[in-house]
Order: sequence, then C-alpha cells, then structure tokens
Amino acid sequence: MHARANCRSFENEAIWIFTLAEGKIIEIRAVSDRLGLLLQFG
Repeated sequence: MHARANCRSFENEAIWIFTLAEGKIIEIRAVSDRLGLLLQFG
C-alpha cells in the first residue's frame, strides 16, 4: 500500500535514554510518541 505525498509537515516527539559506563555510551534507547504522530496523519 502506497500513499501519495501531500507536502504537509508533521512533528514527532521522542525521548532518548543514554546509558553511560566509564565515560562512554554503551546503550541507546528511544521512545517516540507514535499515537501523536498517527493522529497528525489522520
């Protein structure tokens, strides 16, 4: 299933969680607001 582009803008909020050990990033996790994104798409 393909959708045609409509040139509308959207915003997506996310939280990024970085785990550090010995001054280095050892893990990255991200959680985005998918419901908010889908509501903008209609």
